[in-house]
Amino acid sequence: MFESIPQELKDLKQWIVWKLEIKDDRLTKVPYRIDIPGAHASTTNPKSWTTFENAVFTFANEKGYNGIGFVFTENDPYIAIDFDKCIEKETGLVYPSTEQDVLSLNSYTEVSQSGSGIHVIGKGVNPDPEGKGSKKGNFEMYSKERYFAITGNIYQDFPSAINNIPFTHLDTLYKKYLLNLSKETKPKNLTEFKARNNLFLGDEEIISICEKATNSIKFNSLWRGNTSGYSSQSEAELALCNLLAFYTKDTNQLQRLLRSSGMYRKKMDRIDYIGATIKKSLDAVHEQYDPKSQIRKRWLKRRIAMGSGDVG
Repeated sequence: MFESIPQELKDLKQWIVWKLEIKDDRLTKVPYRIDIPGAHASTTNPKSWTTFENAVFTFANEKGYNGIGFVFTENDPYIAIDFDKCIEKETGLVYPSTEQDVLSLNSYTEVSQSGSGIHVIGKGVNPDPEGKGSKKGNFEMYSKERYFAITGNIYQDFPSAINNIPFTHLDTLYKKYLLNLSKETKPKNLTEFKARNNLFLGDEEIISICEKATNSIKFNSLWRGNTSGYSSQSEAELALCNLLAFYTKDTNQLQRLLRSSGMYRKKMDRIDYIGATIKKSLDAVHEQYDPKSQIRKRWLKRRIAMGSGDVG
């Protein structure tokens, strides 16, 4: 039954069992722990979780349980997206209005326990700063302190592997379903975190420009992995990301650049870690490199050096 569940989830001790119970006049999936009979599991208490094998064994051999679940935490790289009541009963197909959104995530996609919804699990940075869970209508997105009732029932030929989900895709869904914002209506003070690299500068081109910029000494030092002057490597990594973010706001490109620098360490392979660094940087660096502006500045400097007061 659960063969299709990704092995990387099975390897983690973040599993619970659950029962369908009536609470506040509605059916609710209540999580339970297997080591203390009748005790509820908590999505914030690791001691109440168990292994995948133990959860499956308990579900299969003890009466009353309706399924198994996986708990999402801030220490893992996963983000969970729930499209509820999006499958048409007659055809078993996802409604066209939702299908493209599910497709855009391109990661592990299963039919929910009710048979009427879709679960997507991927690796990525939650657009919601809290991350605990955002819900509006039939849409939910969360990355910690919540759990999914996992079925392993892959939807048609959609992905069965957990893939990285670009922040831009998650942010689009977050604004569409949870903020109900379009490009025309979003407030000007809303912090944006998306790919905005309209210059399409290549990685090598950005590095070359940085090596010759006015702050090249700082860049070259950080690029080679020198953390002198910083209280931690994380602080040095953020400083390097800030320099790079002036030239590109493309999150994927920033990931590549950081990982190819002398600052690279295994921790950077975690999407949640490097994603958090990039988000901090893009929240702080709003200016964008403009070649035309740089040419204009150099021209002005030359005119001033020549003693000309006419620089209009």
